[in-house]
Amino acid sequence: MADRLHYQRIFGDPMDWVRRRLGHASQLSTLIYLHALQELEMETRMALVPDTWEDPRDTPASSLGDEKPPRDLPGEKETTR
Repeated sequence: MADRLHYQRIFGDPMDWVRRRLGHASQLSTLIYLHALQELEMETRMALVPDTWEDPRDTPASSLGDEKPPRDLPGEKETTR
């Protein structure tokens, strides 16, 4: 909390900055818009995740690291120093 107050003294309250730019009299109105933006952001992120995506947290640790790269992947050139 002390860090936030220090930040506000130096830079001002970001919420108040947004409120004034949007022309709102109340921060409550601004919070409603910010909440809607957070929901839209999550919907957008979820729309970008393909239906075939597999959650890597479901992969057993024993099978990690044993995958081979695709055959058509160009080989990495070795660099010498």
